[in-house]
Amino acid sequence: MCKLITAINNSTGQNDSDFKNAIALQYEILKKEPHGIAGLVITKDNKLHLFREYKDYDKILIEVDKLIKDAKFLILHTRMSTGGSQTIDNVHLFEDENYLFAHNGWVPKYAAPAFGFQSGFKYAQEGLNSYSDDYTSDIPYDKENVASDTILSRALEPKHKKKEKHKNKMCDSFKFLQALPKPITIEAIKKEVKASNFYGTGIIINKKTFEAFLIVKKDTTVITDSKDWGVFYSFDPETEITYETYKNMFGVNVLSAEETIKVVAEQKEVVKGIYKLEIQA
Repeated sequence: MCKLITAINNSTGQNDSDFKNAIALQYEILKKEPHGIAGLVITKDNKLHLFREYKDYDKILIEVDKLIKDAKFLILHTRMSTGGSQTIDNVHLFEDENYLFAHNGWVPKYAAPAFGFQSGFKYAQEGLNSYSDDYTSDIPYDKENVASDTILSRALEPKHKKKEKHKNKMCDSFKFLQALPKPITIEAIKKEVKASNFYGTGIIINKKTFEAFLIVKKDTTVITDSKDWGVFYSFDPETEITYETYKNMFGVNVLSAEETIKVVAEQKEVVKGIYKLEIQA
C-alpha cells in the first residue's frame, strides 16, 4: 500500500534536528513502494516546491532533504499501485483546479473492478470481514456478506478473470479529488468520503492559498513536540537507526564506531476524522 507523510512546522526559527529526523528516518521505508514518489515542501518564505518522479526516488529525497530545515509544511508520498496505470501520470500528488491530493488507501466507488487481485494485496474494507489476498481461480466467500458492496462483489465474482493492464487509466485517488466540488470545504469532503466509502489517510492542499485538509480514516500516528511541529504517518514510523562509521587508516577503511539517530519527540495516535490544518501564515 502507498505510504504518506504529512508534516507541519509552525516554529519561527530554523527547524530543529528532531523534526528533520522524524522525516529523514523514513526514507528507506518510503523506497519500498515501487510505483513513484512525490514531495511537496512549502518553505517559510511561502514558496511551494513540488517534485514528482516515477523511478528516481533518491533525486526527490535529496531535494526534499535540503528544504526540511526551512519547511513549514511538507508531504512525501510513495505509491504502490492498486489500480490505474503504473506511470508518472498516477504518481501522487494529483492536481485539479489548484488543489493537490495525496492518498494512502483506496476509494471503492472509483476503483477498478478486481483491483485487489491486480495488486496482489489484501483487500480489506471498514465494516467488512471479507478480503482477498492473491488471485486464485476458486475463491471461497460468502456472497451475502459482500452483496451490499458492488465493488467488492465484482472483484470476487469472476472465476478466471485475467489481469488487466490499465494503460493510461487514472487511479481512484485522482477520481476522488475530481469529484470534490470546488472550492473544497470540510463539509464537501465529509459528504464525498461517505458516498465513495473512502478508506485511508489523505491530504488535500490548495497550492495558491495553502489551505489544507487532512483525512484520517485508518490508523494514523503523529510524532510531535506538542508545541511547534507534528509529523503524521500512514504507517508505523521508524524512530531510531543505528549505523556504523568508518575511519580511513593507511588508505583502508576501518570500523570506527556505531552511532544512533533517535527521534525523542512523543508518538501519539490520531483520532479518525477530517481536519482543516492550522498552518502558520
